[in-house]
Amino acid sequence: MRAIRAGFLAFLLLPTPLAAQQSYLLVVSGLSGEPRYADRFHDWATTMMAAAQDSWGVTQDNIVYLAEKTDRDPQRIAARSTQAPAIWFSFC
Repeated sequence: MRAIRAGFLAFLLLPTPLAAQQSYLLVVSGLSGEPRYADRFHDWATTMMAAAQDSWGVTQDNIVYLAEKTDRDPQRIAARSTQAPAIWFSFC
């Protein structure tokens, strides 16, 4: 009986993730120089976003993708990556 109580107490003390804990992903690509590099950068970015969704459960709402040309994939690219000194996003 004592072993059962000790096992139950150990189970209760195991670290558990918080219910409100969420993961976010910011993908920034740019400075491709040539169209073939732009294609490669975009492929890498979309592959990274898919992996985050599939492997880590990051929701699409928690992924921000900045690229040098927003017209390439307007559904995924949130804004243009620029040389601005600071970029602020709110995920709320």
